[in-house]
Amino acid sequence: MVHGVSTVILVGRRADNGWRDLLWDVCRARWHDLTDWPVIEGHHDDGPFNLAAAYNTAARHAGDWDTCVYIGSDWVALTAEQLHDAVAVAQQTRKLVFAHNQTVLLDEEHTRLFIDTDGGLLDLDGADTHTNTFSGVVAVPRVVWDRVGGFDERFSGWGGEDIAFWCACCALTPGYERVPGTIVHLWHPRSRAMNEAHPCYPANDALMRRYLDARHSRTRTNAILREPGGPLGPRL
Repeated sequence: MVHGVSTVILVGRRADNGWRDLLWDVCRARWHDLTDWPVIEGHHDDGPFNLAAAYNTAARHAGDWDTCVYIGSDWVALTAEQLHDAVAVAQQTRKLVFAHNQTVLLDEEHTRLFIDTDGGLLDLDGADTHTNTFSGVVAVPRVVWDRVGGFDERFSGWGGEDIAFWCACCALTPGYERVPGTIVHLWHPRSRAMNEAHPCYPANDALMRRYLDARHSRTRTNAILREPGGPLGPRL
């Protein structure tokens, strides 16, 4: 546990003794190059991978922090400036802040090049680029995290927890901001849970849509959060 640290980086993951561990080894080194903030891992190892539970575990392990930057284990930021800008805005506004307005998705070839050079060569030419996405690298003040109760662990398997967290912040806090910057998602084999036929998908999708529908209503969002198993509700 890290005590008395103002800003921490939280990553949720599961070790696989394979490709994802290799990605994280390279990404972790890059995060350490960008900032001296502690990088705290939260793991979820039982049953379908639960990223929400892994993030919440990392937040608990991090101890008495003021601002977190939560990241995916297969994401990297391009500059330290965008990270520090996002944290500064989060602290000033008490809002969730995306540390990016552009997301680049690398293919397998360019991801392997990045790994083979130990993170030294990041070729973005011709890569799949998107603007204003809602996943990746996000700064969150502690007051916001505590207000929404962290991530909703009812999302099991792939998808939905990041959108739900953003929706809860939209409803119960002053909203969100963005700072300019680019983040890069590294390729990995597709998860078996990333399709509509997976048993977890319908429940995740339904819960995410409830959050989306309620994101402008404090009352409705509070009700979702306080359901059994929700971030602010009784544990199942």
